[in-house]
Amino acid sequence: MKAIHNFIKLDFLTIKPFLTLKNIMIYLGIAGFFAFSNQSISASMAMMMMFITIYVSYPFAVGDQNGIDTLYIICGIDKKHVVQGRYLWMLLMNFIGALCSLGVAYVFSWLFKIPMNHTETIAIFVGLLGVFIVMQATQLPIFFKVGYIKAKTYTYLLMVTMMALIVGSSYLLSQVMSIQTLAFLASHLWLIVVIGGCLVLAALGVSYFLSLKFYENREMTISHSQS
Repeated sequence: MKAIHNFIKLDFLTIKPFLTLKNIMIYLGIAGFFAFSNQSISASMAMMMMFITIYVSYPFAVGDQNGIDTLYIICGIDKKHVVQGRYLWMLLMNFIGALCSLGVAYVFSWLFKIPMNHTETIAIFVGLLGVFIVMQATQLPIFFKVGYIKAKTYTYLLMVTMMALIVGSSYLLSQVMSIQTLAFLASHLWLIVVIGGCLVLAALGVSYFLSLKFYENREMTISHSQS
């Protein structure tokens, strides 16, 4: 557990140079623009979570540029600890980012006089958290398999595709579902949360085992090349 804890601390230190006041102000400015132009706090929350998704990839980028994966092998760090640490760090980043996006949403609601329904806002908060965790869960196995440099184009395309599918499916469902069905779902939010939670856990489980398998093979290849 200590090894995993240290690995998570290392990932936080990796992104620390990028968490400058300038970058934070730029992110808030973009999120504020989307909130104001769309008169919707959900747009700003989605943008904030998108920034978290970008930050999740930074340790992979830094690792590729500095050969940190090879260093893990030389130092005898268990590959399972590397994968577990990276997934726990990803989850921590998402929870921190989601809470920050919720706080920013309330500020933008007050600043731009955007009406806000608390129940709806919490539902959006939970939904976005689940969606972006699944989105990142699809990216991590690719990063572990081939590294950030080779995978970044494919993962960004995947991210854009998933966002388009989410928006498209939301519109399609609103057109296809009857008023009665929508009313039933609205009155049974717990059912949506349970089903969504199960899907997120399933996606995380599959993602983790794929990442572990891919990273094991990748480490073996590196070790052979050094011998």
